[in-house]
Amino acid sequence: METNKLEPKISIIVPVYKVEPYLHQCIDSILAQTYSNLEVIIVNGVSSDNCGKICDEYAVGDFRVIVLHKPSRGLSDARNAGIDIATGDYLSFIDGDDWVETDMIELLYSNLVEYNADLSMCNFFFSYRNHETPLCDNRKILELDRWQAVKQCFKGENFPVAARGKLYRKEIFDTARYPSGNHCEDVFAIMDVLSKANVIVGETAPKYHYRMRKSSLTKEVYSGFSYKIMDVVAAYEHSLQTAIASIPDAEEFCRAMLIKTNFYVLHIILSEKNHTQLPEYKKILSTLRKEYKFIINSDAFTTKEKIKYSSLKFGVPIYRLLQSIVDMSRKNPEDDRILFD
Repeated sequence: METNKLEPKISIIVPVYKVEPYLHQCIDSILAQTYSNLEVIIVNGVSSDNCGKICDEYAVGDFRVIVLHKPSRGLSDARNAGIDIATGDYLSFIDGDDWVETDMIELLYSNLVEYNADLSMCNFFFSYRNHETPLCDNRKILELDRWQAVKQCFKGENFPVAARGKLYRKEIFDTARYPSGNHCEDVFAIMDVLSKANVIVGETAPKYHYRMRKSSLTKEVYSGFSYKIMDVVAAYEHSLQTAIASIPDAEEFCRAMLIKTNFYVLHIILSEKNHTQLPEYKKILSTLRKEYKFIINSDAFTTKEKIKYSSLKFGVPIYRLLQSIVDMSRKNPEDDRILFD
């Protein structure tokens, strides 16, 4: 296949592990991009299915495809391995069980050039077995500074916090990497990325199809208490420290996000019969009770959140009662996917 030599090369990094049923759709959607000067780096985690064979077949059929066979050590390790060998001027990430619209890369690149941005973002489709839901319905282009981008990504109103569905100048990753061993790698890394971007542009047109699978890591981590879920707290702690050091305008917001994350984890812990015996339970309670004044005085919380969160000061039973009332009133209990994916 011919490529336009005048176009800068874009490296697309695709971590692959146990996604055989979805892999053809993923890679086909990448190779069909209207932006053709691509380097497609597939990092195959050497699973027991036929993923490795499928990847090698694509490499034979299209010179743009490079396959790195590497025993899986997690999503972060696969992305980092792809970053290390990428030769493109720009980077993008697509997971092996997802797929994208054929003009996604062209749209991301066109916006990045037009706004002289360091990072370009698009919207998502959340793809279920029988239907798809866009993250937002209205189409618009937003030019953002670092603080505005932090707010957009963490609130999930127009763009998710995920590494996917974005195009980055490669220089951003001269020092930034994804944290090995952390199951909340996107939240952990996004602040490092944004702290190195001066201009961010986002178009709310949905171009990335994020497949919602029962066996996905996101569902595994957040379906009930496990020690993996403490990674999300560590990720938001890192976000706060990065904000303090590099994006001070975002400090209050990131502190509020950390508090909300602790409450989210507390809610999951309280569903366990032996929750009072868990060290994490005592640690989170202690942390949150110290934040009472901040919660009351911060504009980062709604009135409903202030009432619910500050009720913890009067004891866990009162908090649980208010939390149950809030849960019953929620229209979409899956909204948390945006904050923690």
